Amino acid sequence: MNKILILLTIANFMGSLGWSIYFSLSRPYYTSFLNATYSMVLVIASCEWLPGLTSFIWGYLSDRYGVKRVLIIGALAYVLSLVGVVELKFIPIVVALASLGWAAAWPTILAGISRISGEYIGRRYGFFALGGNIGWGLGGIVAGLIASYTSLRLTLTLSGLLAGLAYTLSYFVLSRYEWKYTTVRIMGVLKGVLGYVALACIILTLGMEYAFNLISVKLYYEVNENVLLYGLVITSLPAFIGAIVRPIAGAITDKLGGAKTVLTAIIMYSLIYLLASFLRGYALVLLWIIPIYPFYDTGFIRLASEVSSKDKRGAAMGLINTSMSIAGSTVFIFGPLTDVLGYTYSMIIASIIASTSLIPLLIVYRIVSRVVKRDKRIKLI
Repeated sequence: MNKILILLTIANFMGSLGWSIYFSLSRPYYTSFLNATYSMVLVIASCEWLPGLTSFIWGYLSDRYGVKRVLIIGALAYVLSLVGVVELKFIPIVVALASLGWAAAWPTILAGISRISGEYIGRRYGFFALGGNIGWGLGGIVAGLIASYTSLRLTLTLSGLLAGLAYTLSYFVLSRYEWKYTTVRIMGVLKGVLGYVALACIILTLGMEYAFNLISVKLYYEVNENVLLYGLVITSLPAFIGAIVRPIAGAITDKLGGAKTVLTAIIMYSLIYLLASFLRGYALVLLWIIPIYPFYDTGFIRLASEVSSKDKRGAAMGLINTSMSIAGSTVFIFGPLTDVLGYTYSMIIASIIASTSLIPLLIVYRIVSRVVKRDKRIKLI
């Protein structure tokens, strides 16, 4: 079990390093070198998330037919290497194909971790995510250094190679560790409390993704368009601080439970986005690096595990991933509004969206509390 977790953590490090390089350089590359508008950046962001809509199906298929046939799709991540080569009009297609590889592999990997973790899902996932945080943090530095000495295009090519290698390693690790698969009814998953969990995830992630695209462009100009400093600020510092917080977040999540952890993340994100609408300069940088994300994703992974049985973990993890992707793929609808309102008012809107996710989460908390009191055991789907 421990060997599997360590190897998956190494794979997560590689994948996060690759995607971090991409996200560190892609927005400045699109806007400064390809002259993309805010609206075009949001369209590309939607294409990054759109394939994730299929994650629920991939998770369901891994539950029913095994991990080998699903993880092989992760090889599509290699296509990300073409971002620095093709014209702007083809980039949405390229990132969509690469993201499809991620959409198939990610819920399958998470389901594997959830199955081997038992009651310590928060801690085990925290260790797995620690590798991702380190990779994500180094990605900002590596991206800036390589781009400074070579070119943005060559650095973006490297990002795709790393992402593809990560899912290839995960394939060989998990394909040797099979579970007893059973038939899973899709509607049985969607009708349970997990549906409300997914709704909360969709709303909160929509606010987060909207705010991320706004702040990522804003910070680039706040650091005077310095690519190396930008990579440090946008990815490295938040990731390294997040890596320190990861073990703590995992332990706290196991103690509080998924619902209360997600509740904390919602409140914090809503407040930070509101403050970010007014702050500028280094004050905005300091606000950006506050480590909330470890509680956000660990909370949802824990909550999804709490309300699903082991034979449905693939579908459960896939549904969470799909929920995040629904949010990311629909963020483009705010593009025209953002071009008119500008940064400040758009960030306020992002804060309002994030806080709205409290409604479905409170429904989840009420249902889960009622079930726990009744039989001390959660079996809702």
